[in-house]
Amino acid sequence: MDIDINSLFKDCYGIWNQTNIPIEEIELSYSPLDGSFLKSVPLHHSQEIIVDDEKEFRIKLHLRITNDFVMALLSRSRSLTIIKPLHLREQVKTVYEEALKRNR
Repeated sequence: MDIDINSLFKDCYGIWNQTNIPIEEIELSYSPLDGSFLKSVPLHHSQEIIVDDEKEFRIKLHLRITNDFVMALLSRSRSLTIIKPLHLREQVKTVYEEALKRNR
């Protein structure tokens, strides 16, 4: 049995291939400083730079929003603004709210 690993995981972040999760267009905005890092180490192969100036670094991605992707966003969230989808913004907000409750 031949398995094309690249095709199997092309819409995934990391090693989770959860085909029950839809592929979505994601738009993220970062500071130019974080943008420098994300240019050298892209979040995903689908990363497309749509704004890169002295005020903002904005990218578009196409992938499944899995827990490991959310954790990756949290690791560089100091300057992150989630433009779309809004449910991803709410998901990240919930993670922070729950963390604040646990750490008061």
